[in-house]
Amino acid sequence: MKLHYVIYGEGPRQLVILHGMLGSERNWHTVARRLSNKFRLIVPDQRNHGVSPHHPEHSIEAMRQDLEELIESLQLESFCLLGHSMGGHVAMNYAFLHPKRVRALVIEDIAPRSYDTSLVGIIDAMSALDLSQFKAKKEVEKALEAGIENPDVRNFVITNLVRDHDHLRWRINLDALRQFAAQEVVRFKADPAWKYDGPTLFIGGAKSAYKVSDERNLILEHFPKAQIAMVKNAGHWVHHEATDSFCRLVSGFLETR
Repeated sequence: MKLHYVIYGEGPRQLVILHGMLGSERNWHTVARRLSNKFRLIVPDQRNHGVSPHHPEHSIEAMRQDLEELIESLQLESFCLLGHSMGGHVAMNYAFLHPKRVRALVIEDIAPRSYDTSLVGIIDAMSALDLSQFKAKKEVEKALEAGIENPDVRNFVITNLVRDHDHLRWRINLDALRQFAAQEVVRFKADPAWKYDGPTLFIGGAKSAYKVSDERNLILEHFPKAQIAMVKNAGHWVHHEATDSFCRLVSGFLETR
C-alpha cells in the first residue's frame, strides 16, 4: 500500500516516525519541526489513518509491509526508526526482520507484548454518533463525553474529524480499527526468537497505564542493548504531553547514531 507521508528537514540523519492508533502524521508536526534541524524526518499516515488508503485488513504484519514498501520507494538504505504505541509494535517488527537497515530504534510507551486497552470503547463511542446531526466539531466533542470521559482523549479523537463540503466525517476506517483493537492488540506477542541487537531506547510515560518500566526483563530479551527512560509528568502520549523532554531524549540518543 502506498502511504501518504510528509518530509521535514534536511539533516544528515534519516528518521522515520510511525504514529499510534487513531493518530496521524499531523500529530507529529511539533516534534518533527523541533527535530528537523538535526534529521530528515519521514512521517507517514499508516493505513486506515489520516489520508492514507483504507483497507479491511489492519494488522501489525500489514503495516510492516506498508513500511517496507515506503522504505523501498524512498531508497533508504539505513535510517533511525521511531514508533509510538501501535506504531511502536510496527517499528519493533520491522527492526526484527531488517536489523541492518535500522541504525537505531526508539519506542514510545509500548512493550513487545499484548495489552487490554480501552480502544474498543473509544471506537464504539465514535461509531455510535450520527455525524449528519452535527454542524460543528465542538458539538461532536460534547456528544462524545458520554462514551469518552477523559477530555484529553476526546481532544485527540477529534483530530480525526474532518469536514467534506457541508458534512462531517471520520477520516479513519472505524470498522477495520475496531477489529484490530478487539483482536490483534490483545493477542500480540513477539516471537521468543526475535531480537534486535542495535541501539534501542524505550521512552515511557510515568503516568501511563502501559507501565513500560515494569517490562524491563521482557524488553531486554528482545532488545539486549535497550535503555529505558521514564518521563515523570507524562501519560501514554509522551511526545504530546512532555514535548520538550521527549525531544531531548530522542535527539540525545540518536545524534551519535
